[in-house]
Formats: sequence, structure tokens, C-alpha cells
Amino acid sequence: MITDITLSPELAALYPQTSLGILRYTANVTNQTPELDNTIAAAVADTQTRYKLEDIAKLTQIANTRIAYKTCGKAPSEYRNSAEALLRRIVKGLGLYKANNVVDTGNLFSVQTGFSAGSYDLSKVNGHITLRHAPAETHYEGIGKNSVNVGFLPALFDEQGAFGNPCSDSLRTSVTETAHEILTVIYAFCPEPELAAALDTYEQLLKTYCNADIKEKRILK
Repeated sequence: MITDITLSPELAALYPQTSLGILRYTANVTNQTPELDNTIAAAVADTQTRYKLEDIAKLTQIANTRIAYKTCGKAPSEYRNSAEALLRRIVKGLGLYKANNVVDTGNLFSVQTGFSAGSYDLSKVNGHITLRHAPAETHYEGIGKNSVNVGFLPALFDEQGAFGNPCSDSLRTSVTETAHEILTVIYAFCPEPELAAALDTYEQLLKTYCNADIKEKRILK
């Protein structure tokens, strides 16, 4: 079980606007989500109408994340943040994959706001969590991927190593239907008022689609 979450001084100095929106909560995790599925379908249709592929990288929060990646030493076009990747899938006509209500709510949030976010099963996280500038060649087993290279990315670490970043999360801490206590973070590289508004949006989505009972809500910077 985690004890606390901190931001490393190195990363804060490298990119001072780095922050996290933090939500800890309990939820009913299920893959039977007709109301959420309908909302996602509407968001997909709206996105396809609203954007062309070349528009996506210019969206405010995606552009902010791309700048942060460059500052940290990672090529944003080679390692796309999850919000950018999801929007590109939609505009290409590939839609969104379905996992469970917690994961799918996160995808909906990213499509609506341009913020990348990750959700983690707290029973699989060990000890203190730190958002760090990951050392070169840091890898972990990803969800649906054999190995994810998170070197030079802002990444979450616990006592076992890296497990989350704005691109792709680890299989080790993934949220499945066995999860009960969950940590969700919004990866932000923007002024605090923008993150605060996004955090409110995410909280409401979790309550609506995951029957979430919020235990903690705050901004870490």
C-alpha cells in the first residue's frame, strides 16, 4: 500500500509547471457499462467531426505535454502521450478500445480535455510514490505491450520501480475487475487553474460512471 506521493526536485527544476491531479477512491469496476459506452460513442463522433489529424498536436494540453517531453529529452512524435494517441485513433476511424469502466472513463476524460491520465490498483503499488524524470533505458511491461521504454519521461515510481507515465502504464499496477481501491493521476504541464478544473471534471465522471467514493482529491506540484 502506498504511503504518499511526491514530485522529485530534479523534475520540478527541469520543468517547473509539472504537476499531478490526484484522486484516490473506491469504485465498482465492471465491464458492463452501457451508459458510459453511449457517452463515449457520442464523444468519438464529435471528435471525428471536430478535428483533423494535423489539429491534434496543437490542442492546448497536448501541446503542453509535447513541450514537456522535449524538455525532458523524449521525442513527442515517437512517444505520443496517451491523450494524443487516443485522439489520433479516433480521427483515423479506429475508435477506442474497451477495457472496464475505470479505464474507459479515463479515456473519455482524455478525449474531452486533452490531459493524459493513468489509473492504478493501489493493492499492487508498494511504498512511497515519486514522480521522477526516468533514467535512460527505464522499461516495464506495458498493458498489451512487451516492453515500454519510459527513459527520460516523467514517470511514477514505487519501491519496485516505474509503473506509470503519460504515454502508457504498466501491466503490474493495471486496474482490473478485482481492483477496489484505486489511484488516478492527471499528468499536467500547465497552470494550476486549468488542472483544478480538469480534476473537478474527472471527479464527476468517476462518480457518474464508476460509483466512485472519493477519499482524496488534491493537486501535487
